[in-house]
Amino acid sequence: RQRIEDDFRDAARSEPDWWTVYVAGVLADIVQTLPVDDAWRTLVLDDDGAADWPLGDDFPTFGTWESVTDVIEPTSDAPRLDPSFVALEVPVPPRSTGLIQVAFQGWQALVGPVRQLVLQDGIDEAFDVGTAAIRFAQHRRRSYGLPADDIWAVVSGFTWAWRARWVVVGRQID
Repeated sequence: RQRIEDDFRDAARSEPDWWTVYVAGVLADIVQTLPVDDAWRTLVLDDDGAADWPLGDDFPTFGTWESVTDVIEPTSDAPRLDPSFVALEVPVPPRSTGLIQVAFQGWQALVGPVRQLVLQDGIDEAFDVGTAAIRFAQHRRRSYGLPADDIWAVVSGFTWAWRARWVVVGRQID
């Protein structure tokens, strides 16, 4: 798994424009498969560009493992002890949650914020933020009872690998 992530990071470094479109496409695909009444669809961006709940203080900070407990009930107060939450033990970076919020508007709306992240912070930081957003969103998708071998995200990833190339060279895809 680490080798795959290292190779993907190298691809992002060598082709940041391709990677920008790829992340925007995959993340938008994932969040748009969430149910229409999913609480994540109510997120708003705060002044720092992070997503936040507009629902009041009774809800946990978005980007933590607690922010998925509306779909999955924890069996422990410690996420590392609960197989359903161990992947979320480390909170998602605030800018990742901001990307998730924008992703509900579609891949085209997300390209600009991802590109800005690359330009401001460099590809390595953007890579960490973008891949964290994808992992967090995919966890949410699977929280709705999809099987562990759900291949939809893999298909989206392969599809966006060539779609991103087309976008970068100016071809129309939609």
